[in-house]
Amino acid sequence: MLEATAIWIQLGGSCSRPLPSLSSPAYDAGVMLQRLKTWVARRFDRRRQAIGRVVRVPATDAVPTSIEPGEAFIVGEPMKWLIVGCPCRCRENLWLNLMESAEPRWTITFRGGKIGVRPSVDAVECGSHFWIADGVIRWV
Repeated sequence: MLEATAIWIQLGGSCSRPLPSLSSPAYDAGVMLQRLKTWVARRFDRRRQAIGRVVRVPATDAVPTSIEPGEAFIVGEPMKWLIVGCPCRCRENLWLNLMESAEPRWTITFRGGKIGVRPSVDAVECGSHFWIADGVIRWV
């Protein structure tokens, strides 16, 4: 069996790293298939998703540690943070700054009881990128 550890990837001539062995558990077909299914489910599930629950809380300690997709918490008076559960279901809480004194800053609007957020949200950890318009998630 070929050993991939002997192969080096050159990326623009400036970065190289060895590949794991082809016999390692990372290349197990069942594991790879499950990882692929999970990745596809997260990235390409484009059902109509919405922010259905918006809660105002006085301080960040009143926000749960795990926020479900479709939930949003507005923290502080005046508004300081908008915390939303990532719609890709990666379980990450996304903290969006609403304070005018700091950058980057988002603004929120309410129209017909639905929340809108500008500019778009670009999650660093999972790579999700989306708009929230009239309470609906619009993927970029």
